[in-house]
Amino acid sequence: MSPRLPHRRRVGLVRTVLAVTLAGASGCGEDQRRSVTEEAARELLHSVDKAVERQNPTELGAYIADGAPVNLHVDDGANGGLDGDKVQYLRALEEGFRRAREYRYERRDTRIAIEENSPTARATYTVQEVLRYDDSTARAVTRYEVTLAYRDGALKITAIEGRTTAE
Repeated sequence: MSPRLPHRRRVGLVRTVLAVTLAGASGCGEDQRRSVTEEAARELLHSVDKAVERQNPTELGAYIADGAPVNLHVDDGANGGLDGDKVQYLRALEEGFRRAREYRYERRDTRIAIEENSPTARATYTVQEVLRYDDSTARAVTRYEVTLAYRDGALKITAIEGRTTAE
């Protein structure tokens, strides 16, 4: 039988375990102290571009934080957009890629805003897409605003907002 710790030490140990658990659950720690640089943000967006150009939602998902909110709105209201999360977003992309015979993607007008005294950054950019289907072609321009932060030691997209206009 192991010796029982004195009450004061048990309480201290419980408080330490609780503090570590809560810190992990609330996102505190190393990631919260790490600042996003413009160079790191541009590298992440370049990796996102490559994953999209390869039409690979699984690869793209590696750059988006689990549980990240995704809110995409379509100006013409044709498909209603998406108010969901990472999983729903990747599912919708996979469906779109599967249906398209040809897909073109171009990101431009990228601006990175590093938030002072904050572990996050915001990137705004425009994406022009062309999807060719068997019987039609769809063109769209989307203005994105994404939030970037470190999660589990890697820079990730932690929120996606977009407004799409069909051409």
